[in-house]
Amino acid sequence: MNNISLEDYIDNTLMPKLVQETAKLLNQSQDQLKQIQWTVGEANTDKQFFLLAGQKAQQAFNEVHSQSQSNFPIAIQTTTPDLKIEFIVHNPNQKSKTYSRKIELKSGTNNIIPGSTIRKLDLNCWVIFVLRQADNSQFSFRYGRYHKGLLIKDTDLFQDRTPRPSLKWDNYQTINEQPDISKVENNKEWISRYAKAAIYRVFYASGLKLSWQDDLVKLIIKYVLEDEKILNKAINKLEIDQDELMEKLSRILN
Repeated sequence: MNNISLEDYIDNTLMPKLVQETAKLLNQSQDQLKQIQWTVGEANTDKQFFLLAGQKAQQAFNEVHSQSQSNFPIAIQTTTPDLKIEFIVHNPNQKSKTYSRKIELKSGTNNIIPGSTIRKLDLNCWVIFVLRQADNSQFSFRYGRYHKGLLIKDTDLFQDRTPRPSLKWDNYQTINEQPDISKVENNKEWISRYAKAAIYRVFYASGLKLSWQDDLVKLIIKYVLEDEKILNKAINKLEIDQDELMEKLSRILN
């Protein structure tokens, strides 16, 4: 058995469809969802929801794996909190192998909820997000990789040592959309978004409450532009195309 092919099957075929089908089955379980004692606030301790999601994931796996017509002898086990999935591959001639994956389960009565601390987060992990009516009488589901729901606004600050960007329900895929399996670079993605927000705050936003971060960004830019040695190092270190830079400066100065 080719381990690389097996992991490719798990990550790019089985998991995306498993998450989508689990979200669909949960969406069809309105009566069961109404019986759950939902947590008040943002604490991620909806144990009954986790257990229900585990049951639906087992059911979804049976459907998805059989439809894929894969020859891999795989079974799954689910545990909580969230939804931890162990894909167990049985081979009569070898010791069974286990591949661990996770689906983050998010719940809230608002379209935007607090996210997780960014430093320890896998932005490519899969998420199922249930949006509940305030009286828990109706439940709507979306899903997708974590990064799809990431909400870093144009004026968000990065000055917290461990930023915790929110998640937006609208940004995730509907349960009828085919899974988007595209990935992002974990650190590069969120750092890039905060960098753009920092620039936006300084040069484009108005009416904001000023932060020491804004002064810091202004001074960094000022020091780079005013000091020839620093500017030269910045161009080389950041691999900036000098011809393109000169063309842009020429347009600005003329």
